[in-house]
Amino acid sequence: MIVKPQERALKRLSALVQIEADLRASADVSELGFILVNSLHKIVENEHALVWYAHSGKVSAVSGGVSIDHDSIQTRWFANVFKRMAKTQPDQRVPKEILPEHLSADLAAEFSTNIPAHLAWVPLLGTDNRLYGGILVLLRRTLDDAETRILERVANAAAFVLSFHIRSQKSGLPNILRPIGNRWVQLLGLAAVAFAMFIPIELSVLAPAKSAPSNPAIISAPLDGVIRNILVPPNQAVTRGEVVARMETNELQAAFEVANRRAAVLAADLRRATQKAFFEDDAKAQISLLLAQLREREAERDLAQERLSRVELRAPIDGVAILADQNEWTGRPVRTGERILIVAKPTEALLEILIPVEDAVVVEEGAKIEFFSSVSPNKPIKAVLERVAYTSSVQPDQTLAFRAEARFSEAETPPRLGFTGTAKIFSDKVPLYYALFRKPAATIRRTLGF
Repeated sequence: MIVKPQERALKRLSALVQIEADLRASADVSELGFILVNSLHKIVENEHALVWYAHSGKVSAVSGGVSIDHDSIQTRWFANVFKRMAKTQPDQRVPKEILPEHLSADLAAEFSTNIPAHLAWVPLLGTDNRLYGGILVLLRRTLDDAETRILERVANAAAFVLSFHIRSQKSGLPNILRPIGNRWVQLLGLAAVAFAMFIPIELSVLAPAKSAPSNPAIISAPLDGVIRNILVPPNQAVTRGEVVARMETNELQAAFEVANRRAAVLAADLRRATQKAFFEDDAKAQISLLLAQLREREAERDLAQERLSRVELRAPIDGVAILADQNEWTGRPVRTGERILIVAKPTEALLEILIPVEDAVVVEEGAKIEFFSSVSPNKPIKAVLERVAYTSSVQPDQTLAFRAEARFSEAETPPRLGFTGTAKIFSDKVPLYYALFRKPAATIRRTLGF
């Protein structure tokens, strides 16, 4: 169906009016950013959109996402691009495309990695010529004049609403913290707050976790080849010695038959030479050579037979088969040692925890843990921390974390293997002021570089 230009323009105008209405109806700066990044695609086709606020200095919203990891490599790169554009072009009101030469050398070096096509900068410049923030839009193509004017209009409306929210936050603070008229009451309140700051509390850390097998038996490919089929579906119980997978045998069977025939031919030649040796001296000299060749062919045959005997993969222990999908392995080539599936006992489970780097300093082995499963978050399962990795590693979301393991309490029933959730790790008791200001102080230290 071909959409006429008039209809396309009418739909874009309708979407623009709706976006401006939604922006005016936003309750706070968070809702404003959410509306911006998730509504721009209605008027300008884009891959992603990000919003940055100057008063916070952070990326506040990303299209298609609920939470933002400000420590990830990609998020920090975009935040630096925002700051660069706000610093170099603070008075610009018209959206423009960002090219690598507009950025510093370190940011331009990663431009092609983070931006597959085009990147546009949309400043949120208020009526007072103050830059309240900006929008970065990842595009498949460059902006045309109509899209530039539409984005400028949306940015003007967003900047006006954003300035209103910021003024409302500032004006609302005195209403919350009304001064107390009695001086002695003020002093008594300050003393109570100061005393409360030294109340010892148990420090805790929250980290993502999942239930994993404690002593899994890994079944890997014994040789290079192709998987014929997986005989057990996921989570099926298997017994020790049961065949769980088979590999293709055509090539191996052919290699064995060829080696076997060559060995048989040499054995026949050796028998003839042995018989001739009684009558001919020349035949005696061939016996040693034929015997060595026969031993070589027999070794090749035995090797081919031994490889042929390993095409059936058997379960080394009793347990359940852990794999994503048995059908995805059919016809798949594998290398020697490549993991195919895991067999584990459901009753032998441990807790795998990924502790954020900024919280690892308060974690010690032997600490108490409560695991809140996503399936039943109202019923925490107790565990004890056993070990923490000495070095951090990069996770799939580009964050750094320490991998830790914990064992479940004997009185608890371990959750099903693969269940995810949140682990609450308890540490030593610390004063209340330390628990409140530890993270802000660490953030200030990283920001100032000391």
